[in-house]
Amino acid sequence: MLTNSRLLRPAVVAQRRWLASSTAAETAAPFFKKILIANRGEIACRVITTAKRLGIKTVAVYSQPEAKARHVQMADEAFCIGTAASSDSYLRIDRIVDVIKATGAEAVR
Repeated sequence: MLTNSRLLRPAVVAQRRWLASSTAAETAAPFFKKILIANRGEIACRVITTAKRLGIKTVAVYSQPEAKARHVQMADEAFCIGTAASSDSYLRIDRIVDVIKATGAEAVR
């Protein structure tokens, strides 16, 4: 297992250059047409931003108090999956699976 960050750096730099290149994002065929983001906050926003650059549609899930959250507004589609308690929203896999089926999302993050 590689642990030296200097050994990993060239690969990371190359990947960042590829993602930053507008032509790479425009010409590359996306792996998925639509993904569901089961995160919230900054992580969800970063995933949505990158997906949009790659031409992938996004679906966000949220709890009731997060209805006006940034990741909800950024996504192409958004679905409420429960109340504020994580045990009644983000940890309810059955509700997330229902959203996946309803939207046709091909992957989950």
